[in-house]
Amino acid sequence: MLALKPVQIAYHVPDPATAAVRCAERFGWGPFFLLEHIPIASCLYRGRSEPFDHSSAYGQAGDLMIELITSLAVSNPIIARALEGTPDGIRHRQNGLALAIDLGRFGDPATFRVEVDRLVASLKSLPRATGEADVLMPGERGGRMLAERLRNGIPLPRAIVSELESAATRFGVAMFPSAL
Repeated sequence: MLALKPVQIAYHVPDPATAAVRCAERFGWGPFFLLEHIPIASCLYRGRSEPFDHSSAYGQAGDLMIELITSLAVSNPIIARALEGTPDGIRHRQNGLALAIDLGRFGDPATFRVEVDRLVASLKSLPRATGEADVLMPGERGGRMLAERLRNGIPLPRAIVSELESAATRFGVAMFPSAL
């Protein structure tokens, strides 16, 4: 009898880089390698040629290869349907992320915005993991950190502040008040 063992498993995630860090911290998986905007020469969806651009983080969990993939397609918004639990969305499908500088070349930009908003609303309505306050979309954590650091400055370890104080004294310049 032939014994089959899975060699690879893929998870759809909103942000492969963040998911890779979390998988490493929580499960000890890794190392992960991030590839962004992986080109696919040809992709058919429902009998039509569609653009396919996706990003993935690849890592290991023992003998098992882990792929953390992000996807959303302009004319293929199937992830939102799956999250909404519609009968059409319950079936398993594959999906990809189609990004373009000129969205009008791939579909109606207004429709794309509607579908992105729909996907974000679906993801944000999911139950939170224990200890997590929000479901964040790519860029939200960085945007929050930027706002906080613009408000309060960038925290520096005491050892760095001491080195800066020594250098300021040596060169006869004043320290920034926020660094003290």
